[in-house]
Amino acid sequence: MKRIAWILAAFVVVCLVMPSAALALGPVDVDAKAMYWLGELDIDGDSDDMDGVGLDLDLWFTDKLGATLMYYPTSGGGMLDGLDMDYMSLDLKWKVYAPEGGSYVAVGAGYQDNELSDMFESFDTSGFRVFVDGVVDFNETIQGYASYVFLPSLDSIDDSFVDDGDGSEYELGVRFNVAKVDIYAGYRAHNMSFDALFGGPAIDIDNDGFVAGVGFRF
Repeated sequence: MKRIAWILAAFVVVCLVMPSAALALGPVDVDAKAMYWLGELDIDGDSDDMDGVGLDLDLWFTDKLGATLMYYPTSGGGMLDGLDMDYMSLDLKWKVYAPEGGSYVAVGAGYQDNELSDMFESFDTSGFRVFVDGVVDFNETIQGYASYVFLPSLDSIDDSFVDDGDGSEYELGVRFNVAKVDIYAGYRAHNMSFDALFGGPAIDIDNDGFVAGVGFRF
């Protein structure tokens, strides 16, 4: 929870500092969405249903410079009932390719915190992340979007059994603009892998499934 508080505090600082620096270049553009994630949680071979509602907030301070705050809490079902996984990340990004229209390719870096908890205990792992994302503007109504994230070094979730790990995530889908409301449909996956101490097999934690949601741009 302390790491999540630090991420939120850092986002507030970014929101206060960046607009002032970019004031002469125009207003801040906001892209906010809420996404329902329905899929499967797999922890080292044990898998069952999971779902959750995530929030994604993009702020563009200039035509090129932006920041993203993302929060995805998920809950396991069936044999994994009571097992929760929360993901929170804060990124800064830069559009490296942005032709006229809504299409672009951006690269960036940030920090992510992951919390795994049940009724008895919780484990945290966090680390820096690098990513690339983009939007393809087919017409005024339909856009495609995709993102890929790599987490090269995650803290160990339990120093007694596993070493530091790494992770990745991706999301791809389509966005429909209907009456100034964005409707999203796509697929999202998140993976973390930790090497076991004393020569044991690696421990993998995977969340993947379909996403759907609504958003607004202003």
